[in-house]
Amino acid sequence: MRLRTGGFSLVEILLVMVIIGVMITMITRVSVSTSHKDNWDTVLREFNVLASIAKQESIATGKTHRITVHGRKEQAAVVEQEESNPAKPSKVLFKQLKSPYFETSYALPKSISVEHFYIGHEEQFSNNKNIGSCYVVGNGLADRAMLHVARKNPKTNIIESRATFLMNQFAGIFEMHRGFAKPPNAKKK
Repeated sequence: MRLRTGGFSLVEILLVMVIIGVMITMITRVSVSTSHKDNWDTVLREFNVLASIAKQESIATGKTHRITVHGRKEQAAVVEQEESNPAKPSKVLFKQLKSPYFETSYALPKSISVEHFYIGHEEQFSNNKNIGSCYVVGNGLADRAMLHVARKNPKTNIIESRATFLMNQFAGIFEMHRGFAKPPNAKKK
């Protein structure tokens, strides 16, 4: 018979490893199932993906693209490409960009809403039936768009936090600022 000296047996070490593995699996499932869709960084990243797609496609094709944001009820953003209009050649049509490789639309989470959409100092939602568009021309330059985005509590529908997404014209991406910023060159009432 062999005497045991201090230390752990192989069975004890394996048992501890199994317990640690089960705990890590349970913790990972809980953290992965937690939704991060209404996080400001996630929403900003999704808008920047659409802006990058519009910029790259406009440079590659030489056509004007736009990011169209539907406000109030629909709450979605879509990349659209200019198309020729066979019925009226002088008028340009915009249709949603289709691609098998990437998603060209983004449906905002229910807790996030775009409250205002400005191009310069003009509020686009009030002028265009709750639709605002940021154009990206063939060389990649974009309109100076400003979006006021709010996160609401789903139960009480009260605004918890606000952010402003401001389009950097040359980089073609949105930059986030906390709170609602005033539109550039805002008219005094």
